[in-house]
Amino acid sequence: MTFEHSSIARGFRFPTGPKGEVKRPYDHPIPMPSRTLVGILITLAGVITLIAGVAYLTDAPVEATITEKGSNDEGRYVVATTHIGGLEIIRYLPAHEWAIIQPGNHLVYHIQSGTLKIYTTEGGMLIWSG
Repeated sequence: MTFEHSSIARGFRFPTGPKGEVKRPYDHPIPMPSRTLVGILITLAGVITLIAGVAYLTDAPVEATITEKGSNDEGRYVVATTHIGGLEIIRYLPAHEWAIIQPGNHLVYHIQSGTLKIYTTEGGMLIWSG
């Protein structure tokens, strides 16, 4: 049984277009490939949000390696590159902290608690915690 012949349809008139053609409820103004792409993008955004939320709630660590150390007019800085994604992070540090950090040091930053630990190498000796 189609919608037109069901008891639900009694008294219901389908809307018509400018040329009198009947527009069915399942006719959609956005073509199917575009709807599929929009659905994929919404799903992807949801998955990324879910992963970020879980990482925050579990206080997941973000690991990086010091790749560069230097100074300029603004002060002393270090450049760290994350292991996942390869993001470069530049931070200006006080002189006493900058002096102990060397290129090749391994950083572990916990997202929720904000704690940072610096090791000589990955799995090496802890040299700074804060």
